[in-house]
Amino acid sequence: MTIPEFFRESVNRFGSYPALASKKNGKWEVLNYNQYYEACRKIARAMLKLGLEPFHSVGILGFNSTEWVLAALGAIFAGGFCVGIYATNFADACEYVITHAKVNILLVENNAQLQKILSVTTAPTPPPPAR
Repeated sequence: MTIPEFFRESVNRFGSYPALASKKNGKWEVLNYNQYYEACRKIARAMLKLGLEPFHSVGILGFNSTEWVLAALGAIFAGGFCVGIYATNFADACEYVITHAKVNILLVENNAQLQKILSVTTAPTPPPPAR
């Protein structure tokens, strides 16, 4: 059974039950299984549109968060792999992971992480926004 199949089975059993919660600005935000699954599917579609190749990786450079988990599962749903990169890594260590893990897409937490990556590599020009 694949991860998406197992997840779908959980959604069928627990759809409206809370699945993922995080605290933002002092308030709890909760996703139920249905919302969690649909968010992962939406992210997977976006990754495919951005050019994620089968069996290649999505690098995630940032601290633990709901968005991190959604991106990781989105990568798997899209037929890729998730590669977590420590936000505390120096730029050269990030570059090593990105190069050796066949990262097609790199997600960064904030501008500071982006600038760290841009100091060691040239980012490709992003595609124009979808209309």
